[in-house]
Amino acid sequence: MNRFLNTAAAILVALGLSAGCSKDDTETPDKATPVTLRMATQFPENHPAHAAALRIKDAVEKGTEGRINITIFPESQLGSPEQVYDGVSSGSIDAAHIRIPDQADPRLGTGDLPYIAADYRELKHVFAPEAFIPVQVAKLLKKKDVKFFGYYVEGFVGVGTTGEAQNLTNLGTDKGIVVSVSGLEAIKTGIQALGFRTTALPYTDVHAALQAGVVDGWAGGPPSLNYSGFSDVITTYYQLNCNVQSSQYIMSMKAFKSFSAPDQEVIARAFAAEGQNSFDIAEQEDIGYRRKLTEAGVTVNEFSRHELRAMADYVRDKTWPELDKTLTRKWMEGLKEWYSAQ
Repeated sequence: MNRFLNTAAAILVALGLSAGCSKDDTETPDKATPVTLRMATQFPENHPAHAAALRIKDAVEKGTEGRINITIFPESQLGSPEQVYDGVSSGSIDAAHIRIPDQADPRLGTGDLPYIAADYRELKHVFAPEAFIPVQVAKLLKKKDVKFFGYYVEGFVGVGTTGEAQNLTNLGTDKGIVVSVSGLEAIKTGIQALGFRTTALPYTDVHAALQAGVVDGWAGGPPSLNYSGFSDVITTYYQLNCNVQSSQYIMSMKAFKSFSAPDQEVIARAFAAEGQNSFDIAEQEDIGYRRKLTEAGVTVNEFSRHELRAMADYVRDKTWPELDKTLTRKWMEGLKEWYSAQ
């Protein structure tokens, strides 16, 4: 009996020591086993956005001294933007660089509005972290358990045509041509306000429609897309800056909150830095691809800052009041008040 009790006591002491060691050695967030995040993007590996993703990966891994690693899944390997967004919201995907779908809440697409900015100088203010749009979009996404880091700019949208438009600086007058637009209402309304007649065609049909003369032009892409997809068929390109092509950096709130405050700061800073960096990269891309369009024989038309501002003011006055129904009056009033204060 005594032998049994002695043996049991020894076991209990051993368990107690083991439990004590386990408690004392509990890993803090800074000493935890390295975590690998899955980051989904919709961009191919030859796109500037992929190079940005690699820089984010490097900054996070170095900044956290290897506590947090990132595996990048480019070119929609983890699903469509809708699927990836749902995954980030649910926590099954850790981070993403996508165009956030706005079907459920059109306010998430505010950055697509016609003439959200007239040029890159204004755009840097509009998409600055403390500006109305990023702040309000972050609040909307937080309700969906999504952390918002900011916008990534891909370029200003223009119009590529197979002929010449008329009355370009005479705002609101008919431009004498029909252009294809995507399903985005934001692109359609802005182009129509400028005086272009529009028709909606699937993007995959646009090139053939231009060749066949079904349409006289297309709107919806920056210089890079006009060069890579249409330089063999368009003869003229107009850098109207009617919309901004952009995407967003997001992260699962669950994943973000699992890290220590210092590591959260490293992550947020890495994503935000690439968002801000994208303005200069996109501007240089626009300049470079306009040059390539010219070399390909396409006549490129650019406009002065004064002319672009006039277009922006005109289109905003014409189209933004109509957005109260889809984006809510309160949202649009807040947006307009922010612009008035600048």
